[in-house]
Amino acid sequence: MGVNAILMGATRNDYYVDVEGRLNDFGPGVGLRLHGALRSNNWDWVRLFYYGAWLFTQSEPGDSKHNAHFFLVEFQYPFTSFFSIGLRGGVFWRESYYDDFPDVSRNHPMIRVFFKTRLVSF
Repeated sequence: MGVNAILMGATRNDYYVDVEGRLNDFGPGVGLRLHGALRSNNWDWVRLFYYGAWLFTQSEPGDSKHNAHFFLVEFQYPFTSFFSIGLRGGVFWRESYYDDFPDVSRNHPMIRVFFKTRLVSF
């Protein structure tokens, strides 16, 4: 578990593009990170991961706030001492709140199948 101080973070602004093509809002914020795993024989069989960030805009146009979240679940099966296969699924979602425009909520699901190796057995 951890808390992050975000000195300067950025995320997409859904309504603003400046003359140079900038699409992002940026500003300071705070983040929260949670991670847990079920582990045996130095392999993570199940992992859960969450990261949330709350950004407060300092760029033009002002008056917007953004909440970004990232959640992952991973399952891994070690079939030898050195090799495992796994499946990871998750979602990234963002909620943006604008004073002068309608609020926006977006989500992006993801999935990954992977093969993992370890060079040394403990």
